[in-house]
Amino acid sequence: MQPSAPPRRTVPAIALVVCLLAGRAVAQAEGGLPDGLLEVPSRQPVTLQEAFWEEQADGALWLRLRFIAPRIGSAPGEYGFDLVEWDMVHLCETLGLPWADAAGAELIVVSLAAEAVEFGAQTPDVAQFFEAYRPEDGECLWEEY
Repeated sequence: MQPSAPPRRTVPAIALVVCLLAGRAVAQAEGGLPDGLLEVPSRQPVTLQEAFWEEQADGALWLRLRFIAPRIGSAPGEYGFDLVEWDMVHLCETLGLPWADAAGAELIVVSLAAEAVEFGAQTPDVAQFFEAYRPEDGECLWEEY
């Protein structure tokens, strides 16, 4: 039995095509997702790896935004979480909020990885940071999950 796709929702000014891939709904852009380097407060190089909708078992809709930030990590000279936490809020508010609001997503999960990794794969040798935010009143509020 294949899982059903999330309810069809219209996202103004962003054309998203929802399809099933590996048993999960994936949002693919038709001119709506940014290409190239994104501006973030830390000024580190960040690019979008993927964005997709994920329907939870309880029916809640999450928006996942996955970014590549090759300079993150915990070694000297790398961008630690204390430097990139505002980048994650910024990415949530500038990219995530418009999509989440239009689709009724209850949570936006932003992740940064030092290199492209497959979703859900355990890669202990690759630095990754994750945060979850609840969209509320035009802001991304940190959500412990």
